[in-house]
Order: sequence, then C-alpha cells, then structure tokens
Amino acid sequence: MPDSDNFSLSGLLEELELEIEDREKSKPKQSSAAEKPADEGLQGPEAERGVHDDWQFMGLLEGLEGSAQNNSMSQFRPKDKSQGVKREAIQVPRPWSVEGSLAFTSLASDANSAYRSYMEDGSLVLQPFEPGSGSDRWGFFAVYDGHGGREAVDYCEMRLHQQVALEMKTSTASDALRTAFLKIDSQLGMYGAWNHGTTATVVLVQGSKTARSLYVAHVGDSRAVLIENIGCPRSLTKDHRPTDSEEAKQVTDGGGIVSGGRVGGDLAISRSLGDHRLKGKGLSCNPDLCTASVAAGHVLIVATDGLWDVVSDEDACRIVEKSVEQAAEAHSKSPAEIATWLQNRTSQELVDEAKRLGSRDNILVLTLFF
Repeated sequence: MPDSDNFSLSGLLEELELEIEDREKSKPKQSSAAEKPADEGLQGPEAERGVHDDWQFMGLLEGLEGSAQNNSMSQFRPKDKSQGVKREAIQVPRPWSVEGSLAFTSLASDANSAYRSYMEDGSLVLQPFEPGSGSDRWGFFAVYDGHGGREAVDYCEMRLHQQVALEMKTSTASDALRTAFLKIDSQLGMYGAWNHGTTATVVLVQGSKTARSLYVAHVGDSRAVLIENIGCPRSLTKDHRPTDSEEAKQVTDGGGIVSGGRVGGDLAISRSLGDHRLKGKGLSCNPDLCTASVAAGHVLIVATDGLWDVVSDEDACRIVEKSVEQAAEAHSKSPAEIATWLQNRTSQELVDEAKRLGSRDNILVLTLFF
C-alpha cells in the first residue's frame, strides 16, 4: 500500500486492474459450455457470496473509495448497489478501533427545559450482557421515551433486560425479545400503568469469532438508524404512529379509532408498553423485529423522537461523519484517543443540533460504534 500521506486512488485502481488481469491470464481456459455468467443460477450461500470476479472487483472498489475519503469524510457517495457483496458485510475504513467489547458507545441527553420541566427519556447499556451459556458475546442497548410520567421507563430500565435474558435461555434472540415485550407490558398493566407508558427500542448485539449481528425490537417512534457506509443511513425501525396508514389500520382492526392523528384522539404512537387504558382499543405492545449484520466501521444511532422530529436520517449521518472527521484530525495517530473523543462528543452534537432546530421534546441519543 502507498504511504497514506500520498494516497492515490487512481494509482491503486491501476495496480488492482493489473493484478486482476494477471490472475485472469493464469486461469485455465474454460470450455464454451462453461462460459455463461458465473452468477447465473446460483442458489443460497453461493449467490450471497457473489463469486463473480466483477462483483468482487466492485466490492474492492468500495473499500478503496472509503479509504480515499478518510481525509475528507464530509464527501458522500451514493449507496452501494453491488450485487455480489452483501451491503451490510462491507467493512468501512474508520480511524477508531474496538478492542475488548462489541462496540463503544456515546450517550447524551437533555430534558430541553425551555419546553419540558422533567425528563421522561431513559436508556440502558449492558456490555457484557449474559443471557445464558455459549461462547458468543452479547450486548444489550435500549432507549425508552416515556409519557405521562417516568414510571414505565423506570420499570423497563429495571426489568426488560432481565426478562430478555430469561427468555433467551429457551428461545432464539428474536423470539425472546417479542415474548419479553409482551410480558413486560402485562406486568405494567398489573402494576397500574393505566395513563402512562413508554416507547422501547432494544438492540441486542451478538458477537461470534467471525461476525457481529444485531437483533432489534421496538414499539413506538424511538428510531434506530444504521450507517453502513459513508453517507448511507438505513433505518432499522419504523415509526409506529397512527398517521401511518398501516398502523392506523392496525388500530382500527384492534377495535380502536384514530382521531386527530392519535389513538383514541389521545396517544400519538400506535404501539407502546403501558398505556393500558387503550389496550384492547387498538393500541398494541407487539414489537416489530429486525436483524442485520454489522462490520467494523459501521455506526448505529438510537434516539428518541426529540431528535428525529427535527433531524433527518441523512442529516444525522452527516453529523456523525463530521464528528468522525474532527476526531481524526485532532487525534490522527491514536485510535484510542479518537474513540474517547467520539464517545464524549458525537451524541452531544446530535442533541445540540436538535435543540438548535427547535425540538420541543426531551432528547436522548445513544450512538454505537462498531
């Protein structure tokens, strides 16, 4: 590799093209019967691996483009569309390192006292999270946005992770998350969560010797956005609001009504934990589930709607990239110092931007760096 101070994308591309040309010359000649496209008719794992050399070449180009942009991370390119490399598996060159953990986190919150007199947002980070036996490592990351008081948030902070760990002893991660949400909601009902409730977005991170996987469960509108590549955010959650036609149908199919964009003319989200005055009247506690693979260099933002009501996924992505750029400039020779800088600043910069843009709600941002 050339010296990083004299990095030349065009030079690397020329070297790469020559190397591929040499490999092609050294391959045995295939018969005409085998000269159909290599990806035609591929099934299962073969298709996912993308064995065609052209697609391997495109994947390498993605990595080179990412390296070239390390010194200018505010430049964004279109989403990766290569068919031979799974998008979520592409490693993104980044100036930090994650050692001894699945991810490092940045957490910031603000009650936004100009508009709210109390803080109803909450979070929990457990790393390691130990749900049972096995060699894989786990982490538990959750964001909660309460309404009508903090009681439901406080209960989830104390109990939801315990319920997930209990369910994972006999179930898969996804099934355990769903069951835990349903049981915690039932417990909240028994403890009198009639006029208060909370959103919940829970991310389980599983780390094996070869890969890291995300299992996401959520109710409400505390969004999780994954930055898989420079400038390319992907939402892993859907805002559960009765203004969405599918969610509105779920409310009415469940015996409720939507009035003024609210369930029963009252609640602005269509799924929650708690709020038992509206359970059986269209309000659901059934979470949406999502799984994704993550690679080194990916970033996940999980935040309450105090951020997302005023900051788009794309703008949040740009703020994170700018934070990474600033960290690299300040501590170019030390991945550990870069990680510390990002931990202290990234989520706070997102909170500050939400306030600058006029957010009138509590704001909590949890950012995970892989």
